[in-house]
Amino acid sequence: VEIAKGSDGKDILEHVDGGVTVSTLVNWENDGDNRWIFGFGKVHEDIEYGNAYFFVTPFHGNNRTIVSGISEGGWRTETRIAGPSPLTVNKWKLVTSVLNEVEQTITVYVDGVQVAHGSIKKADNSDRKIANIIDYNASYSGFLSKSIFGNDAYCKEKIADFRVYGGPLSSSEVAALYVEAQSKILKLH
Repeated sequence: VEIAKGSDGKDILEHVDGGVTVSTLVNWENDGDNRWIFGFGKVHEDIEYGNAYFFVTPFHGNNRTIVSGISEGGWRTETRIAGPSPLTVNKWKLVTSVLNEVEQTITVYVDGVQVAHGSIKKADNSDRKIANIIDYNASYSGFLSKSIFGNDAYCKEKIADFRVYGGPLSSSEVAALYVEAQSKILKLH
C-alpha cells in the first residue's frame, strides 16, 4: 500500500518538527524476515547505496529481532536500533518508533513499553536528517506492509491503526497511545 503525499502535494515527513513518531496497531503472521511494517523514503535503482528510508520490521534478517532504522544511502549505510526479540506473532501489538532528530536517536516501543533505544549518528558523527530521505518527485511518501526495496516481499500482517505524528513523542505520550489502543484491540477479538 502506498502512503500518499498530503493534499498539498507535500511528503508526510515534510511537516515534521525535530523528528517523527510512527505508531501502528499491527498483527503480524511471521512470514519471514525483512518484511517492513512501514517504510518512508526514496526508492532508487541502486539499492546498495541509493535508497534512503526510515522503517520498522518485526523481524530483521541480521538481528533476528524487531528493528527500526534509517539510512540516507542504501542498506550499506543503514543504522538499525534492535529490540531484544522479534515482535510477538499473531497478536495485536502497538508498535511505535520515535525518531528524534535533535537527540539523534530512535526509540522503539511495543505496547507502550520501550524495547530499544540507540543513536542514529553517522560514522563521521554527523547528523541524520529526515529531509534527506524524502523523495520530493515521487507521488508517495512510502509504503505500508512493504519495504523500500523492490526485491523484498510484502509483510503479511493486519493493520488496524496507522498514525504519523509530526515530532518525537515522549515516553508518557507513547504509553497513552497504548491505553487508547487497548479499546481497539478488544473490539478486534
